[in-house]
Amino acid sequence: MRPLPVDYLKLLCTALLSSPDLKTAIATASAYEHITFDHRGQLRLTVADGIATLAIDLGNRKRAIGTMLVELYALATYHRLFGWLTHDEMVLEDVLLNFPSAIAQPVFGAMLPIEPRFDQPMNAIRFSARYLDLPVNRTYDELNDLFETFPFDFLPPDYEHRTLTEGVRDAIMAALDSGDSLPDMTRLANLFALSVPTFRRRLAREGSSLNTIRDTCRRERAEHLLLRTGLTIKQITFRIGFADTPSFRRAFRNWTGLSPQAFRDGAQRYLGKATARC
Repeated sequence: MRPLPVDYLKLLCTALLSSPDLKTAIATASAYEHITFDHRGQLRLTVADGIATLAIDLGNRKRAIGTMLVELYALATYHRLFGWLTHDEMVLEDVLLNFPSAIAQPVFGAMLPIEPRFDQPMNAIRFSARYLDLPVNRTYDELNDLFETFPFDFLPPDYEHRTLTEGVRDAIMAALDSGDSLPDMTRLANLFALSVPTFRRRLAREGSSLNTIRDTCRRERAEHLLLRTGLTIKQITFRIGFADTPSFRRAFRNWTGLSPQAFRDGAQRYLGKATARC
C-alpha cells in the first residue's frame, strides 16, 4: 500500500475545506481513503472517556522497517493536517504502533512529537476529543500556499530544520541496521509523499543525490562492521546490500583506497600498537 501521493492529498485537502468541524473532516478523510485505495485503506475514529483514537490501516501486513516508516509517515501527516485545518496544534496523548519493539529506531521519534508505544493492536494517534468540535477555518488560497513547501509543513516542527537528505539517510540507515533491502527512489519518494522528479530535484537543490546518500550510508556501515564485528567480508557484503563480494570490494576501494581486508587489518594493527603503548 502506497501513502497518498501529493496530488491525491491535495484533492483530499480541498474536500476537507468544506467540512464544518474536525470530526466531519476526519469522516470525509476516512471515506476518501477507503475509496481511493480500492477499499483496502482504512482510517477509523473512535471516542471513549474524552479521548479520540484515530487508527490507520494501509493494508500492508509486512512487519518490516519500510512498512513502519510508511505507517508512521501517514500518522504524522494526518496529525499535522488536522492541526493545520483548525489553526490549533493538536497535542497528542499517545502514539500506538502495531510493530515489534525490536525494529524500533531512534529516528522514528522525529516524525511525531512523542515516543510511540510498540507491540500495540493498531497503528494510531490519540488526542483529546475536544479537538473534534473545532471548526475547519482554512481557505483554498492557504492550501495552495501550504503545498508550496509540502511535506515539510505537515511534519513536526523540528522537521523543518532537517533536510530531505537527512530524512533519506535516516531511512537508508534504518534499512541497513534492520537487514531490510535498501529502499529505491520510488519507495523513498512515496515515503515522503513526493513524485520521483520532485524527490530528485529537492535532493539536487541540497547538493545531494540518492546514489551519494546510499554510498555514504553503505561506507559508514561497512567501516563500522569491519572495525567493530567479526563478520566475514562476505557477510558484510550482504548486510550492506551488495549482490556479491567483488562488487563490494570494488566499491570499498573506491571509497577508501583500500580493500575491506586491508582496512580491517590496518585498523587492528593500529589498535594493537595503541594498546601496547598503554
